[in-house]
Amino acid sequence: LISIDAGNNINIVENPDFTAITKYYASLVAIVVFLLLCVVLFPLCGLCFCCCRCCGNCGAKALPSDKRRDTSKKVIQAILLIMCTTGLLFCIVCAFASNQQLEDGVQEFPTNLNYSVRDTETFMDTTNAHLRHLLTNNYQEFSTALNNVLQNGTEIAMNQLFEFAGAANLTKLFDFSENLGNVNNTLYELKSDTNRLRVYASQLNDALRKVKRDLTKTLNDCSYLPECSDFKKKIDLLQTNIDFSQVPDVSSTIASLGSLNIANIQNDVDAGQKSLNNIRVSLSDALNKGLNEAKTQLANGQTIITENLDSVTGSVNDVKKQIDSSASNAIKSSQQFIDNNGKYRFYFGVTISCALLSIVVFIFFGLICGVCGKRPDGYSDNCCNKGTGSNFLCW
Repeated sequence: LISIDAGNNINIVENPDFTAITKYYASLVAIVVFLLLCVVLFPLCGLCFCCCRCCGNCGAKALPSDKRRDTSKKVIQAILLIMCTTGLLFCIVCAFASNQQLEDGVQEFPTNLNYSVRDTETFMDTTNAHLRHLLTNNYQEFSTALNNVLQNGTEIAMNQLFEFAGAANLTKLFDFSENLGNVNNTLYELKSDTNRLRVYASQLNDALRKVKRDLTKTLNDCSYLPECSDFKKKIDLLQTNIDFSQVPDVSSTIASLGSLNIANIQNDVDAGQKSLNNIRVSLSDALNKGLNEAKTQLANGQTIITENLDSVTGSVNDVKKQIDSSASNAIKSSQQFIDNNGKYRFYFGVTISCALLSIVVFIFFGLICGVCGKRPDGYSDNCCNKGTGSNFLCW
């Protein structure tokens, strides 16, 4: 009744192959046919048996007396028949209930099918939304996080690499070489200052001696005064010799620095610094190139995922549209068929259930008359005797 082609398109077969359908459901059809035959043949067989009994055949002759143990057999058979009747009554109740449930199910079939179609469409829409969230939003978040990790990792890797290679020491050496020229100039200035200091110290020493000599001469002229005599003694105790021998001589240091060839050292350090900068630039370019390639691949992956996702969602939407259109036609046709022919199925089920109920009613009256009625005789006969009960059972 429903077919699916290579493109996963659902189609309703307009002219189905009933032979193939019958073969597929052969066992179920056989069981249903057997039950229908039982329903039809059991009443016919009962009717034939009743007619046979009415004609005096099939054991319809009256027995003059009961055989031995007939009473026990009758009691046991009556109990068994009561049990069977109870079971049949339960089955009839189930038949009426099943028929009503089947009717409710048939009447609700278009509505339930519509709900199922809506649920299927909701499931497909939810699937599309989840796919887009997982493959688009989550991938974008992953790409952003990965780019940040790669960027930070590049900087950390370069810093650790230069730290391991001793780039900081090379930078300190470069600073030291830059300061070597300043140190040499400073030492020359220090040498000039110390030489001037010695000259000034010699001049100061001469001046102090002259002052001491003049002051001593003046005090000798007034030596008769006690104050002058005391002051002269103090002046004699003064030392005018200034010793500048402790002033360092930086000539040897300047000579040592001059032998170092500071210009060559600075050139070598500058070359090392330039090489280090070139290595830094090369590593940065290589890492940035790899990072850009990774970003490009991530962007290409995003594009491919988006294209495939659009293809998948488009296929899902096409299937949803086909299901909607096919299901709408099926729902309309099934609703029309149920409205036109559903009542006949219900009446047929009620008829079968009523026929089974009539059989149980006959069995019930047969049991009542057989258990409670008297044996018929030629003098005192009534309508509710055991013979009437047997007739009910035969019917």
